[in-house]
Amino acid sequence: MKYRKYLLVAAALVVIGATSIKPAMAYFTDSHQASGTVTVHLGDLEITPKEDAKEWVKDITVTNTGDYDVFVRVKAICGSQYGVKFTSGNDWSYNADDGYYYYNKMLAKKDVSSVLKLTIEPPKGLDYDTFNVVIVQEAAKAVYAKDENGNKTDKLVAAWDDVIMKQDVFNAKFHDNTETQTDSTGEGGNN
Repeated sequence: MKYRKYLLVAAALVVIGATSIKPAMAYFTDSHQASGTVTVHLGDLEITPKEDAKEWVKDITVTNTGDYDVFVRVKAICGSQYGVKFTSGNDWSYNADDGYYYYNKMLAKKDVSSVLKLTIEPPKGLDYDTFNVVIVQEAAKAVYAKDENGNKTDKLVAAWDDVIMKQDVFNAKFHDNTETQTDSTGEGGNN
């Protein structure tokens, strides 16, 4: 009789543990993957990225398909164990402060930038056939620079810090409901 109580408690714990294994396995084995490129269009500013990757080298060009001249910058994001080295690309320069590669010329509408060649350096001792490097490409409208008195000059500069649209206006215009969306996954496996 005395052991019967302990036996019931142990059986209840086994049942509870067994029912919680599947959800825990699904949680720990869930993964998501995305690939491809996306053209971003904000107002009448539009750039189209083109990336070719072969043998640990990415060749990147940007096409201005928008309605006016823009300045372009590109950033390569990869795991910390990989190195990204700027190997060639006339008219491109690297800014170590923000991690972007800047196209040194203004990109006129319908024009294509020169090729930016990035070499990915895999860590020593690791044998991988594939790699994943995310390329972030941004464009900024060309605006006239201002002098110390606030007057416009004849020099065109990139408006990297200009706000295109405030968040509340974006939400109202595009009915942003990303906060209410959930990511549903099945049990175990890749989703």
